[in-house]
Amino acid sequence: MIDQDDELILEERDGIARLILNRPQKRNAIGYAMWRGLGDAFEALADDPDVRVVILRGAGDAAFSAGADISEFKTLRSTPDSRTAYDQTMRRAFDRLANLPKFTIAMIDGVCVGGGAEVAMECDVMIASDRARLGITPTRLGLGSINCPTWSGWSAASAPTGQRKFWRRGSCSMPLTLWPWVGSTWSYRRRI
Repeated sequence: MIDQDDELILEERDGIARLILNRPQKRNAIGYAMWRGLGDAFEALADDPDVRVVILRGAGDAAFSAGADISEFKTLRSTPDSRTAYDQTMRRAFDRLANLPKFTIAMIDGVCVGGGAEVAMECDVMIASDRARLGITPTRLGLGSINCPTWSGWSAASAPTGQRKFWRRGSCSMPLTLWPWVGSTWSYRRRI
């Protein structure tokens, strides 16, 4: 288990790994070190024979993730080489998640936009509460997106949308109210 003060918390029990984005003060925005840590965590989980299911969620109740931490961009993406290095680190995290030989569940409550939505959409199943707000917003910043072309109907999405609209677009696996959402996630993972 990782210390609760870390930006990523990994808990494993009974064949279930819970990976928590732990920056609630920044709406779980994913910084460069977190992108690197996600890639490392997915790689380690792929090799763990005791883990069958991986559940990703954000700490707190305001956000799954507000996406990439753009406050780092001025220093970590200021040159073409640094942008390439940053993008390669993100790509590694996405690739490790996409190729993870475990069943993955994104447990979404609150804001889930940009890179956070890209992470969630890479999971096998997305389970969202009624409070979930999802969207691919990097296009509003002129940044484009690392992964959007792999999701049909979402390459042009730019404004956060409610979970019910997201469901109609065919991306969210189970629209549920908040309390059944938590119980459903845990009962769903037990059947896997």
